[in-house]
Amino acid sequence: MAWVSPTGHSDPDSGWTDETKAYDGNLATFAVSPGNQSDKYLVLTRSVLLCDKVRIFACWDEEGDEVDAENCCVDVYYSGAWHNIFGGQYGETITANVWTEMEIGSTQTVTQARVKSGGRPTVIDFRVKEFEFNEVAAAAARPLVGGSLAGGRKGLI
Repeated sequence: MAWVSPTGHSDPDSGWTDETKAYDGNLATFAVSPGNQSDKYLVLTRSVLLCDKVRIFACWDEEGDEVDAENCCVDVYYSGAWHNIFGGQYGETITANVWTEMEIGSTQTVTQARVKSGGRPTVIDFRVKEFEFNEVAAAAARPLVGGSLAGGRKGLI
């Protein structure tokens, strides 16, 4: 098992700035969703991996307040759909500036995750300092169509 960073991102609603800083390996930098851009997803992408949980290092604005689940959402993409693993539950929090792990509930073949703030007072920014996937094992490579691994051939390209 190993924590691995995303390798890319998308910002479909242009609601974030400095997106690559959410996975640059530096806890002093951050991607930010300005308070007036809440409810905009930052999608963090990765090549296929077997994953059982993710973790996030985040806070609200420069004061470093903890993030409550009523105002934040983390979803993971597997089996052809988005699955919510954090958000909407009263009492759940992301402790500010500390790694917070979020269980998927089982090991899944994951390709992306997304995060958004659901908003707090519109002057407060949501900061994602780092996001990582827990890689349980490398996803097994499938033989290419027409190939025969048993016969020592690598398949057709």
